[in-house]
Amino acid sequence: MWNQIMDRDFDTEWVGPTGLRGYGSYTEEEHLQQIDAYFEFWKMLSDKENFFDHFKVNEVFYLIFLSVLKEYRHRGIASKLMSKSLEIAKELGYKVAFSNFTSKYSYSIACSMGFTPIAELDYKTHYRNYSTIPKEIAEIHDKVVAMGKRL
Repeated sequence: MWNQIMDRDFDTEWVGPTGLRGYGSYTEEEHLQQIDAYFEFWKMLSDKENFFDHFKVNEVFYLIFLSVLKEYRHRGIASKLMSKSLEIAKELGYKVAFSNFTSKYSYSIACSMGFTPIAELDYKTHYRNYSTIPKEIAEIHDKVVAMGKRL
């Protein structure tokens, strides 16, 4: 199974001539506007609560990008990836793990593994480029929740 996944051409499949996963491509100016809106949104989230102060630590294990290809979902892969990541964090001596969960599914997995919410923002109200998010993505990714867990 892993050989089948690794042999795929993700640049063509995900980005390709029609943009990221077929959701359209942007001109350079539009792309820069998207990046600007993206960073503005994440700054709003980080301004809500200082994670390091919240947990009284000076370093964290930061988990980024929990995603599973559509055809491999509902097999427990995301949970196993998260569990293994936390195991590695603990082995490396980290006391706290942190992540920003953007989908209903990753949020659910995080809750089941003992992560607690620190701050959240919904995209519709706070992301100025919300109207550019495809409907099928917006239904699953309606907010971002910054969450942490003591290891």
